[in-house]
Amino acid sequence: MSAGPDENPRQADDVDPVWEPGIFGFTAAKRSTYAGTTLLTLDHPHLLVRAVEESTRALQAYQHVSEVERSGGDILAAHLDLASAHHRTDDLDAAHTHLRVVTQAPADRRTASITARLLRLVRDLADTPAGCSALGRQMLESSRAVLSDRPRSLRPYAHEEHLHDG
Repeated sequence: MSAGPDENPRQADDVDPVWEPGIFGFTAAKRSTYAGTTLLTLDHPHLLVRAVEESTRALQAYQHVSEVERSGGDILAAHLDLASAHHRTDDLDAAHTHLRVVTQAPADRRTASITARLLRLVRDLADTPAGCSALGRQMLESSRAVLSDRPRSLRPYAHEEHLHDG
């Protein structure tokens, strides 16, 4: 039986995954990254708190694995999920802290998935009063700079063209 949204997550998160043929297995860090993303996607205020917890747990878990086992994409994804969740809960300072990690990451670490998440955050932020605040405008500006810094051929999303609008 799986845990419902109000139950505590598994206590076995720190246990090494059991790898079974034909079954996907993920490390605790990757499970927490996926859980944070899923909870954020469900977009329910109660679940946003859990999304923050899971994404934070993912970042903490990645600090304790070897460099070889770290997933740069998952780390950036967790930071973007935290930025989005904090924005949705009106904690723009915390959102900015996590967004900065992504916007300051080397361009070759920002995958298509990271770009898509960043585009969603830009759209969401621009559509709220927070996007008009000084910090919100700074977040939008740094995100748009990162997104527009890619060659046009690597901009698969037609709606990216409006990113230059202020």
